[in-house]
Amino acid sequence: MIKIRSTLLMLLTIIILSLNFQAGMNAESSGGDTIVWDTDQILTTNYTVEKETTLIINPGITIYIDRGIGITVKGTLKVIGTANNKISFCSIGQYAWSGITIMSDKQNKNATIISYCQIRNASRGICCYSSSPIITNTTISTAYQGIYCANSSPVFVNVTVTNSDYGIACDNSNPVIVNATISGNKIGISSYNHSSLAISYSIIDSNNNGIFCHDPGYLNITYSKIYNNSKWGIVAMGTELTIENNTFGDDNNLNGEGNIIQQWYLTVLVVDRNNKPIKNVFVTIKDIFGKEFNASTLSYNNGMYFITLTQYKILNNSTKVIYTPHIIYVEKNGVSNSTIIVMDGNKEVTVMLNLMLEENNNYLKPIYIVPIIGTLAVIGACVILIKRKQHKK
Repeated sequence: MIKIRSTLLMLLTIIILSLNFQAGMNAESSGGDTIVWDTDQILTTNYTVEKETTLIINPGITIYIDRGIGITVKGTLKVIGTANNKISFCSIGQYAWSGITIMSDKQNKNATIISYCQIRNASRGICCYSSSPIITNTTISTAYQGIYCANSSPVFVNVTVTNSDYGIACDNSNPVIVNATISGNKIGISSYNHSSLAISYSIIDSNNNGIFCHDPGYLNITYSKIYNNSKWGIVAMGTELTIENNTFGDDNNLNGEGNIIQQWYLTVLVVDRNNKPIKNVFVTIKDIFGKEFNASTLSYNNGMYFITLTQYKILNNSTKVIYTPHIIYVEKNGVSNSTIIVMDGNKEVTVMLNLMLEENNNYLKPIYIVPIIGTLAVIGACVILIKRKQHKK
């Protein structure tokens, strides 16, 4: 009975909204217009805010959006609610709508503003492509990616992202994140592909990993609380860190595996005497504790071997454990060489083996000519001395 009432209520809501449906709700806006939504809206087809067009959504408005449908912004979007009269975006029914995709010129930092807004049940709540929107006092929940940024420089202030696979995901982007709450996601904040993140006065808690950075990039986090994440507070793989004046929880709210793990990418190139890459080499790497990494953990491509190695970990009790320097050992056809490297950044190392590739693609082992010549010289000198002594007799 309750389920039937709920369904009837939803149908009644849709009918009422349809009666109030605005003439401005075309699938695409025409250039040069200013469009105002001042009553609740329903979107059953994709909506585009074209270039040189402004869409203004007034406080208190709710936009109901059908499965897989989204809003694309090529012009300007002004979603400005108030603390007591927020603007809501939500799906029609249980299936996710697509989200708000912002494609405005990223040099025009005021092109899109979203403030005092609630976004629920979207694939990507807010998606920024080469844009710089300002998002404030906004809550995003139940998404695959709460916020996704690509080649963008957005500003997020007082933003909350919860119950999503990725709270904020950054691809080659430079977001500024202030006073945010990123909680209850699989990964709180993810960055890759040369992203640079500036985070301050934020709470990052109860995710699987709080912050997960990989690929060369930069993370600056200050005056924030990173705690109660089930795995790591911060994972940095190939990413530089500046971490100052942060709190990593107390005895009752620890990060599961530790507070910080700093890792770097190592590339090993093995060459012969002629500086040509050698394939199918046995490579072993050991950390300071003797833990061994070999073919099962190394990636290989055209004579180069790739691996991610740990520089240090900061554990729940704030103990810092250092894992470097590392020893690199390479061997082929009984010929070996080794070197030592300190993993305090992304590194490329070339190791030479005293081998030479023959025309039949077999490697010729080194011939130690100098010792042989020396031995022959000694033998020759002895023979001469013996003959001289015999001659004197």
